[in-house]
Amino acid sequence: MSSITGMKKSDVLGYLKEQGIEVFLSFEEGYDKDGNSVSPISDEEGIFVGHGEGVTDIQQYWGFSGQTGFSTFDVPMTEDKAQYASALFYRLVNEHNMHFEDAEKFSCAYVHTYKVMQEPMTEEEQEEVRKRLLDCIDKGNVEIL
Repeated sequence: MSSITGMKKSDVLGYLKEQGIEVFLSFEEGYDKDGNSVSPISDEEGIFVGHGEGVTDIQQYWGFSGQTGFSTFDVPMTEDKAQYASALFYRLVNEHNMHFEDAEKFSCAYVHTYKVMQEPMTEEEQEEVRKRLLDCIDKGNVEIL
């Protein structure tokens, strides 16, 4: 794996396994339709069991642990983005001697800027996109200048 960015999903998952890096859901926050935080529901021991009524948006915060310790990304993301960001973080720290804080910020910014962890489109998916584009052209929704 030579490119520090542009890693394929298989590269990321292989790197995480090879390096013993675990990616985990650290916590979630729920919000209602107006963007207001909804109090979580906990059991008798105070353990989170779900979100309160009216939750329309759930923000997930992920963490990772490995040989250099553990950290939690301070921005919401999906599991795929967290996996990519974790692999990128470790590569920046271990292969390029980047400071932890800078590596974490760069990793978060990268996964929120670029599409990551996507497999190439299948032939069927490509055909569907081609048909949709041709339909747009036929309907006059595309103008070639």
